[in-house]
Amino acid sequence: AYVVKRTRRLKALVQECDRKRLQLEMLLYKAEISSRSSAIIADDSLNGADKDRRKQLMSELSALGRQVQSERDRLLAASRAAANRAAATPATAADRADSKAVLVSDAARNVNTPSGFVTFTSQREAMIALNTRCSADDEEFVMS
Repeated sequence: AYVVKRTRRLKALVQECDRKRLQLEMLLYKAEISSRSSAIIADDSLNGADKDRRKQLMSELSALGRQVQSERDRLLAASRAAANRAAATPATAADRADSKAVLVSDAARNVNTPSGFVTFTSQREAMIALNTRCSADDEEFVMS
């Protein structure tokens, strides 16, 4: 089973990175088009303002790339820490019998959502899960 992560911040960073990359591509494309239409084709077709804008976009892209990697690392580290903590805590038979007794740290709650997904290794297991009757009690079991 895989737990769905809270990636709202990561998604926003990646979208901002994509926007900056598109702006840079548009700037370079406009410079290429203008150099083609010009009678004189220079080695560097960007004017002074465009060169400054290109440098700014490259700097912003670099900073955003570091932020994206940092957020990914934070999510993975918190997820690993929660998994390691859960593995290090021995479960007794009583804990296993009481399905509502779940140890989840605050750090894990900040990273993990209450949703998840399961990958089945065989069609038989998938069919068994598909035909499982689930209770409407949201504390007992949720399946979609």
